[in-house]
Amino acid sequence: MSLHRRHVLPRLLHFAMGQEALLRHRRRAIGAAEGRGLEGGFGSGLNLPPYGPSVRQGRFDPLWRRMAGGCHLNRKIGDLIEHAGFHIDTFSHAWLPGPHTHTFAYQGRAQPA
Repeated sequence: MSLHRRHVLPRLLHFAMGQEALLRHRRRAIGAAEGRGLEGGFGSGLNLPPYGPSVRQGRFDPLWRRMAGGCHLNRKIGDLIEHAGFHIDTFSHAWLPGPHTHTFAYQGRAQPA
């Protein structure tokens, strides 16, 4: 593979496809998607953020389970709390600063149902 194809072209495409007008289009298109889909062309990952954490984490979960001692990235935390017999009063989630493989966090308050 040539130097241009391996190092230059991917950076040029990432820059070109990262323009705000295209990012807005991606958010609209992906936000309207339903059911199962196929992402044609993963590229540098610019399409990942609009999919939300559950889709992204689902792709990494099989590998992550092996690397992190059985930890799952794609469990529905709210459902697990409620199935354990709690009523959720408040519940939120957000990305914290740092690598997205380690920084999706939940915060909330629950009490026995």
